[in-house]
Amino acid sequence: MQIEIVAACHAGPMVSSLAMWILLLVLAAGKHPAELVATWWEEGAHAELRLTLRADGRAIKELRRQCIERPDQECIPLRYQGTWDADGKKLVVHLPGGLDERFVWQRSGNFLKLTDPRGRTNSFIVQFPEAEGKDRPKGLCASWTEKSRTLTLRPDGHYVDKDEDGEVSGTWWADADKITMVAKGGGDATTFAYRTAKGVLVLKTALGAARTFRLAP
Repeated sequence: MQIEIVAACHAGPMVSSLAMWILLLVLAAGKHPAELVATWWEEGAHAELRLTLRADGRAIKELRRQCIERPDQECIPLRYQGTWDADGKKLVVHLPGGLDERFVWQRSGNFLKLTDPRGRTNSFIVQFPEAEGKDRPKGLCASWTEKSRTLTLRPDGHYVDKDEDGEVSGTWWADADKITMVAKGGGDATTFAYRTAKGVLVLKTALGAARTFRLAP
C-alpha cells in the first residue's frame, strides 16, 4: 500500500488526492465496532441522553432535559452532530467546537455502560437509529391492521395509530429497512426494522419484539 501511494503522488494532483482519500479510508477501517452501532437511550427516571453512533462514523448526541422539566410543552431536544471512533475498550465522541467526550465502554446484550474519566458510569439500552432520509416508500403507504389496532401510513408523511384505547398521530419516514415515527407534540422518535410481503407488514424493535400487520381491506 505504501509503494502504491508514493508512486501515485508523482502522477499528478488528481491521483494524489485519490491516494490520500484511499489512505484515510484504510486508516479509518476498524474504528467503528459493530457492537456500538445503534441509538442508545440512557436509562433511569431522569435520563436525558440519547446517543446515536452510525457505521460510517457519524454521531448524534441529544439532551432531552426540556422534555423532562416541561412535559406540557413541545419537546425539542438539544442536538449535537459530530463523529465517533472506538477500539475494543475506549469510545471517543467528537462534538462541535473541538470537544471530545471519552468513555470506557462495555456492552452486555442490549445494554451499554459508558464510564467517563471521572469514573461516573451511565447505562443505556439499545434502539435502532432513525431511518435515513425522509422517504415514504409506496409499499408502506396503506392502512395495516393487527387485531383491534390499525396503523395508517399516509403518503404525505402523517400517520395514525388507533386501537380501543384511543389514537396517536404524528409523522413518519422510512428507508429501505427502517421506519421512524414521531408522535405529534414531540417526544421520542420510535424506529423499527420492517419488511413487507404479500400484504403483510412486520415491525420489529431493536430488542427483538415483533408485530405483524395485515393490509386492511
